[in-house]
Amino acid sequence: MHHQKVLASLLALAATTYGLKVPEGDGVWGLGIDETGEEYHELIQPLDDKLVEKIKRETIPEGDDWQELDRRVSWPGGSSGTCGPVTETAPLLDWNIATSHFESSCAATSGHIKGDNHHRAVIAKSGDITVFMCSYSKKGNPCQVDEWRDARYQVENLCRAGGDNAKQSGWFSVPKWNKSYGWQATDEVCG
Repeated sequence: MHHQKVLASLLALAATTYGLKVPEGDGVWGLGIDETGEEYHELIQPLDDKLVEKIKRETIPEGDDWQELDRRVSWPGGSSGTCGPVTETAPLLDWNIATSHFESSCAATSGHIKGDNHHRAVIAKSGDITVFMCSYSKKGNPCQVDEWRDARYQVENLCRAGGDNAKQSGWFSVPKWNKSYGWQATDEVCG
């Protein structure tokens, strides 16, 4: 009987858990659920044309240089990376653009987008890829650059199906902190 109650509780929780739709336009967005239970998308900033052009002209290093920056996160037990399907990839250029915008936005908005009761995610979208931080806490959960960088490192070393010209979807879940970081080539995040 106890197992049936646990199963019923889990099914009820699963029924209320759903992802947030990714907006159509490129840019940095706050996503959430308003007081009436309706999903909303708040454009925080459009993509910076100068930064996009710079990224198109330059190759962002995929080597170890960026990976040595501020990777000092002690993740709690149960934290882990997961890869999307090997067919779920996005062009490397879009990934570089979204990643650059996400990191700068994460640094600038860590006190603004906290994933509180209504804001559940901050995302950067470029083309077919969405880079994100999701919060599953009603108390708030700021986006932290050092966490993002380490989560990125963990996932990049795990999810390599994209080859040299594309990035495979992947994310790093931190259940004890009620958050996740990652990127997906899908129309929904934080599910």
